[in-house]
Amino acid sequence: MPYINAKGALKRIDRLVEFDDEVWVLDYKLGDGEDVVRYQV
Repeated sequence: MPYINAKGALKRIDRLVEFDDEVWVLDYKLGDGEDVVRYQV
């Protein structure tokens, strides 16, 4: 889902999940191998 941030730059949300009482914004950014460890659950 594309959007424009406060600085006017075009960005993209990887996944937006809407519920009746909340919204989840999932944005995945993976770089080198060290970054991958941060995102593992």
